[in-house]
Formats: sequence, C-alpha cells, structure tokens
Amino acid sequence: MIGVLDASTSIELFLNRSQRNKLKLSLFTVTPEGAHPANTLFANNLMVTFGFGKMRAMSNQLSTQNREYQEILRNHLAAARVRNPNYSLRSLAKRMGISPALLSQLMTGTRNLTKDTAKKISTTLAISPTQSARIEGEIARNKPRSDEGLSSAPKLIDDDTFRLIADWYHYAILSLAEVPKNSFSKTWVARRLGITPDEADAALTRLCRLGLITTSGKKPTLGFKRSGPPIETTKDVPSAAIQKHHQQNLEKAQIALYKNTVDERYFGSITAAIDTANLPELKKLLRSFRSSFRKKVATSKKTQVYQFCIQLFPIDYPDSGSGKGSFH
Repeated sequence: MIGVLDASTSIELFLNRSQRNKLKLSLFTVTPEGAHPANTLFANNLMVTFGFGKMRAMSNQLSTQNREYQEILRNHLAAARVRNPNYSLRSLAKRMGISPALLSQLMTGTRNLTKDTAKKISTTLAISPTQSARIEGEIARNKPRSDEGLSSAPKLIDDDTFRLIADWYHYAILSLAEVPKNSFSKTWVARRLGITPDEADAALTRLCRLGLITTSGKKPTLGFKRSGPPIETTKDVPSAAIQKHHQQNLEKAQIALYKNTVDERYFGSITAAIDTANLPELKKLLRSFRSSFRKKVATSKKTQVYQFCIQLFPIDYPDSGSGKGSFH
C-alpha cells in the first residue's frame, strides 16, 4: 500500500509479471476526518500507468486551482465511497445526468468543462457560491478567443492561494517580471519597490513556489519572467485577504498623491447620485474598461510599474438615520 502521495510525487516500481499480477495499488487522501479511499486513477492528482515491467505513479501536473471542479468531483466520489463502497464513477455520472466517459474525461483533464456540465455539478453536488465562481473562471480561461491568445486570459486563483500573495508587492513583482533587464535579486527588487530585502526575498521565493514566476537562464541573477497568464481573484465574494490588498493599494495611492508630480500620476473622481438597481451594470462597465486598459498596456513597452485602481462606493447612507452609515 502506498500512503499519501502529493501532486509532485513521481515513483517507479520495477516488477516482473508475477509481481504485477499480485500487486494491488491503493491510493487514498487524508482529511481531518481520516483516510478516505479514492479512485485509484485520480487520487491526489496522480495518474497511474502500467507497462513494460514497471508501474509508474506520476503527477498529472494539473494545478488544483486550475481544476477546481476535478477536486470537487474527486472529493465527492471519495466521501460517497466511504458511505457506500459500491458507489462508482458510473453512479456519480448517472446522478449528474452525463455519460461515465464524459465524467472520466473531466476528472483526468482530457476534456474541458462546459457551462452546461458546470451547472449540473453545482446542482447535483450543491457547491458553494465561491466554488461556482472559481469554476466559471476556469471555463472562461479554457474557452478559445479570436482576439487574443488563450495564455493572455486571466487565471482565477482561490482565496487560500491569494492570502499568500495579498501584500501589494507580490503583484508589483509579477509586473517587474515584464520589465527588461530585471534581476532575480532581493536587493534589486527591494530597491525598485521600496521594500526590505527580507520582504523581497520571501516574496520571490513564494512566487516561484506557486509557479507564478520562473528565472531566466541558468544564472538566477540574469532575470525572471512570469509563468502563465495574468491572475485575478473572485468577484463580489467577501474576502479578508482581498480587503487587505485593496487597503494597501489605497495607502500607496495616498503616498503617490503627495510624492509624485502631476505629470507622473492621474487622480480623478466623479460624485453622482445613482439608481442602486443599476449597480450590477455599472460594475460590469468598470470591469470592461479595466479589461480594455489591461489589453492596452499588455502590448506596450514596459519600463516602470504603475498601479491602476478603481473604486465605486456610497458616501451617503439613507437608512442609517445618523448620516454616518452603518458598518459591519
């Protein structure tokens, strides 16, 4: 029996024909409730193959944050088998109203999720709104676009991952990766961003570990670059980590208001009475503008990192009575 194997594990067992026939591989995941049997093909993002006198357990190299629905399906299948050992992938497929072949392809990552199937997952497994939002992001990323490459489509990251990079300078380092002649050096990054070398060193290490940046060439000091598409967080989902990030951006804006000249910055605002029923449409309009802005800067020369912020918030509180608002 092999115990817990994580997604980076790769093992080889060299067996003769007799040993292969007698060997039974059992993979399982461990949760706070204990060890749960899982599908031997999919447990912990592992893919098992047999052939030519050896068995290899290899990572399928699919990021859990890029395949949220796979993790949901695997966890559901494992938990259901604890209650009923006869519960199979075919049973889950029947419950969802899809073919076993399609479900197998979704769980191995050989087929992308569609909106229709995502709706069936949400309805059948009663997943949370946050998980639904992340799955919607996956569908958007996997959909080919005629006006831009797939690699430029933003990648949605979950809140747990974002907590690790919520401090403003992580995003700044990702942008520095696009500046020519950058240096994978804590001293260089600290000097460019005005942070401590220790903060720069920890952030560079963390971004590398998360696979968001890679070093250029054999010598790390030669530079670094982004790995994968731009990243974005969930929309309209309460998050302490996202609040922290926005607060830091506002603090940086306050400093820039006095530190930078008017030629180096732009500050503008509009105060207007609105129909709050139109708020979703206004948010959609702002997101569209943000997307257009990102596409514009993506095709331009990179020389310096800027922060672009948008805020839309109420400044009067009709239902408070005191005029100061009610805060929760």
